[in-house]
Amino acid sequence: MRTNLVYVKIHDRLRPCRVYRNDTTIIAEVKSLNGKQFEVNLKMSPLLKPYEFDIRNQLQAVLQRGTIDATINIKQNGATRPVVINSELAKYYHSAITSLATELRLPQDDMLNVLMKLPEVVTPLPNKLPKQNGTKRWTY
Repeated sequence: MRTNLVYVKIHDRLRPCRVYRNDTTIIAEVKSLNGKQFEVNLKMSPLLKPYEFDIRNQLQAVLQRGTIDATINIKQNGATRPVVINSELAKYYHSAITSLATELRLPQDDMLNVLMKLPEVVTPLPNKLPKQNGTKRWTY
């Protein structure tokens, strides 16, 4: 599998490189310290774990030697991340909260807001990297 990396030359500045595409942002930061051997400390999003070997090889091809600290994060806008609502669990929570509120004579206003904040009622679907086709390009 061939990966396309974006190389950005940053003139005498230590700042992360940000690459944007639709609602996804990839932030890459590479710091290096001169040395005789090549050593990589790579921190990355779990989405990129299948590409770790390729990333290490690309870093070694470009940087050749020294101690490299690389961090790569992927951020997606919340609107593009699909979620699943566990309605059975929400109904169970609703029943328990309603009976407790009735027993304690507490108001039951804004129940939906409370239910949506309870554990595992709303869960995001597993992340996937956006596919790149020939017409859309990453911008930075």
